[in-house]
Amino acid sequence: MKKENLLKDFLGKFAILSEKEVEELSQKLNVKEYKKGSILQSVGEIPTLCFFVLDGCVRQYLFIEGVEKTTDFYTSKNGAIASDCYVLQKPYPFFLECSNDCILLVGAPKLEQKLFAEYPILKSVITEVMEKEWLKTRSELATFKHSSPEQRYLNLLENNAELLNIVPNHQIASYLGITPESLSRIRKRLLTKSKL
Repeated sequence: MKKENLLKDFLGKFAILSEKEVEELSQKLNVKEYKKGSILQSVGEIPTLCFFVLDGCVRQYLFIEGVEKTTDFYTSKNGAIASDCYVLQKPYPFFLECSNDCILLVGAPKLEQKLFAEYPILKSVITEVMEKEWLKTRSELATFKHSSPEQRYLNLLENNAELLNIVPNHQIASYLGITPESLSRIRKRLLTKSKL
């Protein structure tokens, strides 16, 4: 079964978990499949669930003056989604939408409390995931602030090229802070450079 294997692979990356704990947790954690286009969270809602991407891509976006703006993509490379709003129980400032069919690890307070009581080590796993999320977000923001649109595109190619096969060009452009026409010009310019 694909869902269970993905979860076991994910849990197996944490050296602090024994094989027995990985096996048991893979039976008890909540993994769900979502279809492309599923809205996981809407602006202003207080999250009752948190998500980690095991397979697929989730897009985070909002509307600014009526224009849709993509602010992040979450894939299995960087799966934790906006845990701060979930933990602090504050309104979520974005929409979350599945860009394609997704398999997500889904957290909910009651299940978490039960599992923390049974597996105290799970708190260390979650802390590690959240630290990685925080460092990733901080690094990406710093890079984004100090780079040109072309550098942002090259960075995307280097670190998350599979997005180009998953999401439409206008969403990639929005994420990079440029228009689809500018993205097209950047691609043409880079193609020309590569031929020289």
